[in-house]
Amino acid sequence: MVFRLAQLANYREQALLFYHRYITLEPNDPWGYMAAGDVLSQLGRTREALEEYDRAARLAPAERDVAVGRARTLNRAGRREEAALMLESWLSDHPDDAAVRSDLGRTWLEAGKPRRAARALERARAGGPDPVAEGRLRQARTLDGPAIEPRATSGWDSDGNRVFGTGSAGDLAVGDGVRLGVDAMRTTVEDGLSRGVASQAQMRLTLRPRSTWRLEAAAGGASLDPRDGTAPAHPRLGEARARWRAPGGTPALEVRAVRIPVTTTPLLLAHHTLRNEGRVGFEVPVRTVRLRGTLRCASIESANRTNGFTAADGAVALPLNPRVTPWVLYRLSGYRAPTDAGYFAPRRAESVEAGSSIEVGDGSPWLLELDLGGGFQRHAAHGGPLGPWGPALHSYGTLSYAAGRGREVRLEAESGESSGLTTSTSPSWKYGLLSLSFRWPVI
Repeated sequence: MVFRLAQLANYREQALLFYHRYITLEPNDPWGYMAAGDVLSQLGRTREALEEYDRAARLAPAERDVAVGRARTLNRAGRREEAALMLESWLSDHPDDAAVRSDLGRTWLEAGKPRRAARALERARAGGPDPVAEGRLRQARTLDGPAIEPRATSGWDSDGNRVFGTGSAGDLAVGDGVRLGVDAMRTTVEDGLSRGVASQAQMRLTLRPRSTWRLEAAAGGASLDPRDGTAPAHPRLGEARARWRAPGGTPALEVRAVRIPVTTTPLLLAHHTLRNEGRVGFEVPVRTVRLRGTLRCASIESANRTNGFTAADGAVALPLNPRVTPWVLYRLSGYRAPTDAGYFAPRRAESVEAGSSIEVGDGSPWLLELDLGGGFQRHAAHGGPLGPWGPALHSYGTLSYAAGRGREVRLEAESGESSGLTTSTSPSWKYGLLSLSFRWPVI
């Protein structure tokens, strides 16, 4: 009766109380511990859930539900590799268990290992028809195959500059969780009086050594043609990025280094402006909130001169639920020296903003992600005092549509205003940007 009451409970916390009561009454029943472990796992209390499964394992060491339940607890906590090893251990003694092999395929798929997922799912088919496993197998094969991604961008700013870009990317798997690709983009920038063209191409390598890590590296070059009779420049470009996120979602760390051209205006393109930047970002949980921060250091090369740029920001975010996270942010930045190279370089710029991240949909097929913020900003020129506070607005949104079999249509929109917090062109600079891309598997 107590076990049944737990199953009928409206809330997980209430169910957990009934299961613990049942364990007290029936301490030798392994299913009581497993049921409590499953509820604890759903509540995010992974350590306690695994302890319950340990108790169940001592009572029923050869029980299938113990192995599968422990693996699902690990997977729910984002510990994909550990979950996969647990399932593989069970399958070594029970190779004909098609349902567990299907779970193994799903786990490897979520860990970013489509080839291992495909092998597991192919063997799962031997147990008979399974539409879910068949769908996952098609997804694994698609993720392991080559893909192309046409792109188009359009941007504007308050100084009358317009940017139009078209390009494409393509990549293919050269290993499980290893992809090699090529990115190419041609961008035209004009202001009504002058016009320039920037063409870029890079080789890109993406690695997923573990589900918690993602590594990227790119190298290539560009042609910056001012179209004013002067010879184009051909700088080398590059990027390296490492992203780590703990299995539970936080803490997280990102380290990035880039060398990219700045082509927001014809003048910056004519000066062959390049931005060399290193960035470190982090996020850590502290009780119910998350602390976020970013440190940036850059050198801006323009017209045979180099200027230094530094920036730091800190934010406090409060996740209300998995889809809504309000935040408050403070940002400080500045340039080492003034410049007449075509970009705004204040001695100091700062902003205070509040906003929220919002998600709508689950990606089947639609997903809308928004990051909206607003507040105040001010800046100081070299040799001058800080000016008055003015408005600061920023919005970013992504709308994606999953068209099946790895196909995705993605629309991104961004707008805002800056007073030296980015490579802007004036104290009251405003901008907008639209980007449309299609990711399409070749097979």
